[in-house]
Amino acid sequence: MSQNQQTASPSASAAPTPPPASPPAPVAPETDHPPAPAGPSLQAGTVNPFRLVFPDLVLHSRQSRWDDLIRTAERADLKKAGRESDVTRFLVVIPLSLSYLILDQAPSAHWVLMRLPDELINTPLPQLLFKLTASIADRKYTNIYSRANDVLSLVSETTLDPELKEVVTELLQKFLEVFRRRTFDLLRQAFTEISVSEVQQYLGVSPDVILQVAKASGQWTYNSTSQLLRPICETSHPLASTSDASTLRTFKSVWSGAIGLEGTY
Repeated sequence: MSQNQQTASPSASAAPTPPPASPPAPVAPETDHPPAPAGPSLQAGTVNPFRLVFPDLVLHSRQSRWDDLIRTAERADLKKAGRESDVTRFLVVIPLSLSYLILDQAPSAHWVLMRLPDELINTPLPQLLFKLTASIADRKYTNIYSRANDVLSLVSETTLDPELKEVVTELLQKFLEVFRRRTFDLLRQAFTEISVSEVQQYLGVSPDVILQVAKASGQWTYNSTSQLLRPICETSHPLASTSDASTLRTFKSVWSGAIGLEGTY
């Protein structure tokens, strides 16, 4: 055999060794249960600040803690970034405005509503509250009660959040009770005598309710012949004061009854 035949060709080379095969991917065992859903997103901004704080506002309202309600609502409304036109903002702004009215701060109630954007401010509820607030600021007593009734009628007929409907109704009734009591006390300080018909214009309730309230307060006498109410001097009855707890409870009870008796404001 020749030397050339015994030597391998230089162009020929051994085949490369293939890499080891990867092990097969594990197969998940079969199960009858679907995969668990992903948890809720915790990204910033996903929590509605108005719904979050609303239960606190309800609690403050029912405990008549108006300063706490106002403080909590004002803070919540500051966190409205990106939600200025969200209808759930009513959950904060409407109770806030009505709380200012309960404290006889009509300008503050007005400016709370003015902070709303056009998409919300031009809806029926804020517009009726604007009219009510203006009547309170101008002390147009007849309009106050009719416009409060307009708000109550609207709330009962609209598709507002049911909890908001309930709170708005409670706050309006509380406002009317406090406003009437405050007005009746001012009349006692301003007049030496006043006819029942004149008192009716200031309080927006029937003569029978006025006489019930006057009697319950212990601060008025009534002449059925002249139909005049006369305030009792505090020096004669030093214990007859609106700060007296039992008198206030009776006063509140009569006003609450007046709402049912009158049917409208």
